[in-house]
Amino acid sequence: MTIKYSLPFLAAVLSLSGCAVSEQRYEAGRTALEGSPKLKQEAVRLCVKDTKSKSTEKLKVMAMLANTSTAAVPQVLCSRVYNAWANGRLTYQDYKSGVTGNPTPAAIKIIQGR
Repeated sequence: MTIKYSLPFLAAVLSLSGCAVSEQRYEAGRTALEGSPKLKQEAVRLCVKDTKSKSTEKLKVMAMLANTSTAAVPQVLCSRVYNAWANGRLTYQDYKSGVTGNPTPAAIKIIQGR
């Protein structure tokens, strides 16, 4: 098992369209999430739904990375990532590095809840 299994997940969680987005669109998404608790709640709900459909192997790796149980990983990880995006802790550079398969230490800390 490697951390690389979680990288497609990180890209899916952060992307508004399922693929990499521009910095302008990323920041617009952050502003929207920051200003609308209902929007963020719905984004987390959709993320959880998508994450639950991942293979058991990928969920195990995500759970190890996030320091949580396999059962809890969808809610925990999605909440951490969307909260960090909304409050500005997850920068566009962190997002881009995760999408390209080279997550920054800051992105890993967010996933781990630190």
